[in-house]
Amino acid sequence: MKEISKYQRLRKKLIENSDPELARQMESYMRNKFKFYGLKTPERRKSYHDLIKLEKANKKIDWKFLDQAWVDEHREAQYFVCDYLIALEKYLKFEDIDHIFNYVKSKQSYFE
Repeated sequence: MKEISKYQRLRKKLIENSDPELARQMESYMRNKFKFYGLKTPERRKSYHDLIKLEKANKKIDWKFLDQAWVDEHREAQYFVCDYLIALEKYLKFEDIDHIFNYVKSKQSYFE
């Protein structure tokens, strides 16, 4: 049996806790420039708390996982990337700046 990826687990948790009506309101508030699952910050963070806890035990940044989450069209997945990096900041190295820079540059067109 195929193992479910970390990204698939994250996505599943966000979908399970989603609120379609709240998602619609959030999208409207952001002028429909982003899609949302419809999770307020406390619920969103609770959705992936255990996942981040497991990642801390690995003591390294999983850039492949973060890249998968970043390209998810829903804003909560991108918030996850930020929360993940904050939670694991002591494992960041100077060489990781290129990864972070790519995240910053890749979504900036939404704000033009």
